[in-house]
Amino acid sequence: MEIIEVHRRKKRWRDKIFKHDGRVNVEELTKKMGKQKEAQAEETYQEIKKNLFTDIISPSSVQTERDWIKIDNRYSRVLAVVAFPHEVEPGWMQDLTRLSYSGGGSIVISMHIQPIPKSVSEQMLEHEYLKIDTEREKARLEGVPGDRTAGIVKGAIDQDIRDIVLGREKFFFVSLYIMVEAESLQDLDVLTKRVINKLDGLNLTAKSAYMKMDQGLRSVMPLGLDELGIKKAMTTSALAACNLLTDVSIPVEDAGVFFGVTEDYNIPVIIDPFGPNFTNANGLILAGSGSGKSFFVKLYAIRQLLQGVDILIVDPSPEGEYKDVTRAQQGAWIPISHQSDASINILDLFGGSLRNKLMSLKAISRFLIPDLSEPQASMLGECYVEIYRARGISDDPASWTNEPPTFGDVYKWLKAKAEESKETKDHDSLRIANTLIRRFKEFVYGTYKFLNRQSNIPGLDNRFVTFYLGDLDEELRPLFSFMVMDYIYKRMKKSLRRKTLIMDEVWDLLRNRVASGYILKIVRTCRHHNLGLVLISQLVNDFLKDETGEAVMANSTWKLLLRQEDSSSDAISGAFKSLAQKDVEWLVGLPSPKQIGHSLGMFILGRQRIRLKIIADEFEYELVTTNPEELKKTSKILQEEQQAQKEAAKARMRKFDITKGFFRFSRLTNVQVDILKEAGYRKTRGPTLGSGAGVYYMIKPSSAVNQSDKHLITIKLIEEELRSYTKKVELYDVKLPDIIFTVDDGRRIAIEVESGSNLKKKKQILEEKLEILQAYDDWFFVCDKKDLSAYGRLGKAYNRGEIREKIKEYFI
Repeated sequence: MEIIEVHRRKKRWRDKIFKHDGRVNVEELTKKMGKQKEAQAEETYQEIKKNLFTDIISPSSVQTERDWIKIDNRYSRVLAVVAFPHEVEPGWMQDLTRLSYSGGGSIVISMHIQPIPKSVSEQMLEHEYLKIDTEREKARLEGVPGDRTAGIVKGAIDQDIRDIVLGREKFFFVSLYIMVEAESLQDLDVLTKRVINKLDGLNLTAKSAYMKMDQGLRSVMPLGLDELGIKKAMTTSALAACNLLTDVSIPVEDAGVFFGVTEDYNIPVIIDPFGPNFTNANGLILAGSGSGKSFFVKLYAIRQLLQGVDILIVDPSPEGEYKDVTRAQQGAWIPISHQSDASINILDLFGGSLRNKLMSLKAISRFLIPDLSEPQASMLGECYVEIYRARGISDDPASWTNEPPTFGDVYKWLKAKAEESKETKDHDSLRIANTLIRRFKEFVYGTYKFLNRQSNIPGLDNRFVTFYLGDLDEELRPLFSFMVMDYIYKRMKKSLRRKTLIMDEVWDLLRNRVASGYILKIVRTCRHHNLGLVLISQLVNDFLKDETGEAVMANSTWKLLLRQEDSSSDAISGAFKSLAQKDVEWLVGLPSPKQIGHSLGMFILGRQRIRLKIIADEFEYELVTTNPEELKKTSKILQEEQQAQKEAAKARMRKFDITKGFFRFSRLTNVQVDILKEAGYRKTRGPTLGSGAGVYYMIKPSSAVNQSDKHLITIKLIEEELRSYTKKVELYDVKLPDIIFTVDDGRRIAIEVESGSNLKKKKQILEEKLEILQAYDDWFFVCDKKDLSAYGRLGKAYNRGEIREKIKEYFI
C-alpha cells in the first residue's frame, strides 16, 4: 500500500508537469524547482549551524556547562541584557567598551538589530497602552492602589504612537549580548561580577544565558544569528543613543568648526571656540618643522570663515605661505615693505586712547632700538608726549581722531632738544639726543624711511585679510607683527562680529619683555571683543620654558601639539603633566604628513586628550597643501582656470556696448567701469522710476546744451522701460520731443522730460515745445512731483513714479 501511495503521488505530480497534449507545464516546473532550491538552502544553513565549531572555528575541544562554556583552554560566559532604562543620553553605553581586567580577561559585545514594520509597531504600542489601562482599572475595582509610574509610561507610549504615525520615529527589535572571557573559571567569575556591576550602574539588567550557553555563543559570534532571541523594542533615537562607538567625551557641536577626526575610530571633532562652553576662543599650536602646522591653520581659517568668522592673519614667512589661500577666498593680501603702498604709522592711535598708546610705545621703542638705555627711553617718553600735544592730541577723546604725528616729528623734536641742550650746556642730554637722532634719521631719511608715513591699510573691510611681512628685514618682522596685532586689536574692539587673529612665529614677539606683557594683556581680554587669538610657535622649548608662554597656554581654550622634536619631549612632559609618557613618545615618533597624506597631533581641550587626524577634502587640500609637487600641479590648474576666465571675460567684453550711454553702476564689473571711464563716462547719482533714494549710474554726458545728469538719466530709464514693449523708440537732443515711440496701432506718442527750469527762465522755448507736441497722436510731460500742477495746466503730466503704469496703458 505504501508503494502504491508513492506511485499515486508521483503520478499526480507528473500530471501537473505535463499537460494533456504532452507539452511541459513550464510554470509548475519552475515552481517545483524553486521549492527544491529553498529546501537545499535551508538544509545547508542547518548544516552550518550543526557543524559550526568543527567546520568554522575548529577548536580542539568544547565543553558546555549550565553557566559557562570552555573552548580549548579559555572560559566564556554569555550575558543577555533583559531590561533597559526608559531614557538614555547619546554615548551612555560607551563605558562598556572601556572595561578591562588585569587577569587577562576580555569582553565581546554583540548587538542584533531588526526593523519592525510600522503596522506591527502601532499594534505593539496599542497593546501596551490597553494593558496599562486594564491593569489600572483592575486595581481600581479591587481597591488596590495603582502603580504611580503607570501614568508616566502611558504618556511615553502615547508620544511614541504619535511619532510613529507622523514618521518621526521607527521601531526596531534590539538584542544585546555580552560574552565575558577569561583564562580561569575564577577570573571569569570576577570579571562577570564587574561587568554586571557596570551594567547595573547603567540601569541595565543582565542575566546569564543559563542552560543555553551554546546558543548564546552562536548569538555573540559575527554570524548574524540570534538564537537566544531576547529582544527589546526601541525607537530610532534610542537605538542611535546605544551606538557603542559614540564617545560623549569627543566634542561635537552643531555650529562648530571641524578640527579633524580621532585617530582610532574616525569620530569627528567639531567645536565652536566662540560658543558658551568655553571661556575664550584662543588657540595655541606648538609644532616642529614639517609637521603640518600651516596645513592645519589654513584649514582652520577656511572653516572658520564658512561659519561667519572674520579671519586676520599675520604672515612673517619669506615664502608668503598664506598668499594662495587668501587669494582663493578673494581676501585682501596686504604686503607691508619698502615698496608697498600699504603702511602703518607706528605712532597712530588706531582709535585707542593716548594713554594706552604711550604705554605700547615703550615696547615699540625697544623693538626699534634693542639696546635702548633707560635715559634714552625717558627722553623718548617725553618726546612722544610733546609731539602728540603739538598735534592737538590729549587725554580728551575728541582729540584722538586728529592726524597723528610721524617719525619725522620725533626727529624734529630730538633735533630741537639737541639744540636746547647745547645752549644750556647739558652734555648728558645732548649725548642722549644725538644718539637718538642718529637712530631715527634712518627711519626718516634712510633705509627704513617707509616707516615715516601715515597709516594706509586698503582692504581691511574684507572678511579674509592677510598682512604679509616676509619682505621686511628680519629684525623688523617682530616689530610689525606687534604693530599689526596692536592695530587689529584696537580697530576690532569696535566690531561685534566674531574675529580670529592668527599669528605665526609668535615667539619672536614673546622674547621681548615689554611686548610679551602687552600680548598677554590682549590674550586675556580679547574675548570681551569677540576676538579669538591663535598663536603658533616652532620654538617649542623656548616657548614652554618662558613664563609668558605658560600664561598664554593657560589662557588658550584649545591646544594642538603636532609632531615634536626629540629634544622637546621633556618640555612637553613638564608643561602638559596630564599627558601620559606614551602620548609624548607618540608625538615624537609621528610620521611626516607627506608620508601618510594627512597630519596627526594631540588635540587638548580642557582635560581631554584626543589623538587627532587632520584631514581635508580634495578641494580644501588643493588650497592648503605646501607640498612642492602638489603646488606645481595646483599652480598649473589655477593658471588654466585664470586663462579660461580671461577668455570668457574677453568674450563678454565683445558683447559690451559702450555706445549705450547709460549703465547702472551696481551691474558693472571693475573692468567694465575702467573701460567706460576711458570712453568718457563718469559716475553720478541719479533718480529711479519709483520711490526711494537714487542710485549710482555711469553716464556719458549729452551733447545737448545745458542738459543735466538728472534729465539724461530719466530719459534713459524711460527708454529702457519702453524697449521692454517695442523697438520703435527714438531719442532726440534738439527741438523735437525728448522721446518718441510708436504703439501697435501705429500711433506716435511723444514724451517731454522737464526739470522745471523752462517754467521760470525759458517760457518761449516751452511754448515752442508745446506747438511741436500738438502734432503727435498723443503726448505728455514727465516732471518732478513739485511741478505736476504747473505742467498739468499745459497738458497731461506725470511724475517718475507714475510713468511705468502710463506706458503699460499704451500696450496692454
